[in-house]
Amino acid sequence: MLRVTIELLPHGREPATKTWRGKIANDGSGTLKHGNYVATFFKEDGREDRLEYVAHFPRRDGPWALLAEALQGLRG
Repeated sequence: MLRVTIELLPHGREPATKTWRGKIANDGSGTLKHGNYVATFFKEDGREDRLEYVAHFPRRDGPWALLAEALQGLRG
């Protein structure tokens, strides 16, 4: 599982930090070469915001590419 934390520091000020979290978990249905993942993103207050599914992801592409693929789903 990947855990993602994004912090926004308005004007670079720590006290005003806003934090969002997400997790990307393997759903166990993939193969050795390709994985299927459920990405869950949470609002700042911790409530679930969005779910995205990443299917047939080539594991060799690594965690950054997996994160990019999950985030791409949020755009569209």
